[in-house]
Amino acid sequence: MQKSCVIVSGGDYYLPCGVADGAFVIACDKGYGYCVKAGIVPDLTVGDFDSYCGEIPQAGEVKV
Repeated sequence: MQKSCVIVSGGDYYLPCGVADGAFVIACDKGYGYCVKAGIVPDLTVGDFDSYCGEIPQAGEVKV
């Protein structure tokens, strides 16, 4: 069985029709804010958070 992976990064906000159930979600910097906006808890969040305004995430695995 093939599992999908979604990488959410900065740029213009756009999440097409949601994320497939069971997909591994990676949020990069500003992409974490987009995940929050969409109600998605990423499995992994990476970056230096220079383009994200807010608290550094505590949910999932975080690599700074």
